[in-house]
Amino acid sequence: MGALKPDVTLQSLEAKSIRLMALAQQQGCVVVNVPDQPASRLRLPRTNLNPLNHLNADGHQDLMNQLSLKGRAIEAALSAQAQLGYMAPSGRYCA
Repeated sequence: MGALKPDVTLQSLEAKSIRLMALAQQQGCVVVNVPDQPASRLRLPRTNLNPLNHLNADGHQDLMNQLSLKGRAIEAALSAQAQLGYMAPSGRYCA
């Protein structure tokens, strides 16, 4: 197995968190940060558990709309990743 490619998105927690949010959005999911600390490197929307405890289907769709990343931008990024060969069939990033 080779070394990781020198791609900032493979080294940056901030970039990884945005990638996770984008991939979750494609699956109809919302990813949020429920922190117990005043600061976080995650670039996810911050919330507490209270509003999430009462989230119904309409509220989930509203949250998706509020936090939505641009679908075309996500597709373009994933396409570029595929063209550059950054994803191995196993799902592991390698050189």
